[in-house]
Amino acid sequence: MSTLLSLPFEVAQLIYDSLSYTDRYTLLCVCKDWHHLFHGRFYRSVTISNRNKLRRFIQSIPGLGHHIRELTLRANKMTTKEIGMLQSYGSSIEALHLDWRIWTYWHTLDKTEEGIPRLMIPFLQSFTRLTQLTLDTAWFRNVSLIDIFAHMPRVNDLTLSDIRKTITTAYVESIHKCLPSLHRLVLHGLKAAPGILRESYTPAIHLQTFRLDCFHSSYHPLWLIYFAHKYPSLQHLSFQHILEDKERHEVKRRRQHQEQQCETAFALFARHCRNLKSLGWHAIVPPDVRLFRALADIGTSLDHLSFHQVHDACHHSSKKKEQAEVRDTTWLDIPSLSLSFWTPSLKDFRKLRHLTLRAVTANQDRVDLGTILSSCRQLESLAVDNWDIASSARTMANHPLIRFSAQHCLLADTTIDNLAKTCLNMIHLKLFDCTVSGQNVVSLRLPQHALQSIDIQHLKTSVTQKRIKVFALANEVGRRWYYMTRFKTRQDSQQRMWDEATELTCLDIHTATWVEASYKSPATIPVRTKTIQRKLLRDVLCGYLHLECRSVRLLLVNNRRVCLE
Repeated sequence: MSTLLSLPFEVAQLIYDSLSYTDRYTLLCVCKDWHHLFHGRFYRSVTISNRNKLRRFIQSIPGLGHHIRELTLRANKMTTKEIGMLQSYGSSIEALHLDWRIWTYWHTLDKTEEGIPRLMIPFLQSFTRLTQLTLDTAWFRNVSLIDIFAHMPRVNDLTLSDIRKTITTAYVESIHKCLPSLHRLVLHGLKAAPGILRESYTPAIHLQTFRLDCFHSSYHPLWLIYFAHKYPSLQHLSFQHILEDKERHEVKRRRQHQEQQCETAFALFARHCRNLKSLGWHAIVPPDVRLFRALADIGTSLDHLSFHQVHDACHHSSKKKEQAEVRDTTWLDIPSLSLSFWTPSLKDFRKLRHLTLRAVTANQDRVDLGTILSSCRQLESLAVDNWDIASSARTMANHPLIRFSAQHCLLADTTIDNLAKTCLNMIHLKLFDCTVSGQNVVSLRLPQHALQSIDIQHLKTSVTQKRIKVFALANEVGRRWYYMTRFKTRQDSQQRMWDEATELTCLDIHTATWVEASYKSPATIPVRTKTIQRKLLRDVLCGYLHLECRSVRLLLVNNRRVCLE
């Protein structure tokens, strides 16, 4: 074990980064030398989400403060003394993420808005080595963020959320003036309008990623003209707007009067942004075919296309003569449209390797995995969200798919079996909040697969609609039964309740044999059964998971790692 201490720093850091959070914590308990080696790395990234974590962290700051490189603050009650201690170690922090709740404590000190900049400005100005900053601007209406950015010349990754003013090109220019080394810029606001463009702009040659998210706004061709002059190295562009139906009709009407402007914008954007690799078009008017044609004329090949929540048909993907612009696409995200519209076009994406089928809410349309796999013969990863998944008979002898993920989906009982027979090279499987139709026993049979990871969270059956708490896991070593004896229920942003395991108990051979026999013939269960056994059997009768594979390196069940060796 001591030989690890003689390794270079970079090798030790690589070993640490490849481990899970639980394994990292275990490293600290192996021996004293390992504790000294990995103790600082364990605290390189710190998230403070509540008052208790803040109190424990403040106590450990004197010995660990210089190790911190990334700090995320979500605590909503902090004193001036505590914020002062964090500020004293700001010179070593490289990434800072501030949730809006962090600033609410100032109202207990000063009811006026002038009290916010009085405490906020020196706090942020103390982080002189920042390269990444995420900041909610809702509380800074009377504060000049530009003055704060002037003290952070090293920032190359900036995310500003909840911007209450209109996002214009002048606003973006003021940011670039203070932060000339930006590589990534993300802006979330209420409204965006490019405004009046100047004749020339100083190019931001380092910026590669730009994302604009806003409410009550729409795509405007003048933005593309600005990007053409400003971002010659742009590689990733994303528009994400949320429109109401009445606004969508207004956008269509206004767009008809901008036809000539669109032609100029598309041609100029394609000519100056030749390095573009990915384009995101979320919840706005359909992407214009002329933009893809302009990119194709220049020779730009898009690797990643993302269309989310597009309410109107994207005509460029349904016409065979226009498929030349997207043949080189390797990554495609498809929104909540009818798959009958998209399926005939999938085979035209000849180099497609990553496909995401995403719906905002549960979709009644059915996804046929057999049709998708036969259409996309080079597909390596498939992610399905909020769809009803069916699976036809095997269509290929050995499909190259290696990663499959399903979230909030209804799975047919034969889906995984057919997928396993078709995709013999699959090494990653994830099922999150999925319901399996059919009988109570959910079978995941992958006897020929040597998987790297299996992640199963909140699985349930359509018969009982109750989450599975008992798992029978089999591999080359043998078969073991696990029972989720302790769990905590968490509620996410979508108001779903999750049962997260805090303890998975491995049943002994006698109990496991009794459970199997009782499940096969419940009529023979003695009346005087122990309370613990009765509860266990009740959960088994509600449904259990039978997982079979040749081997698996990482197995997560309800956020709890299971070791099969």
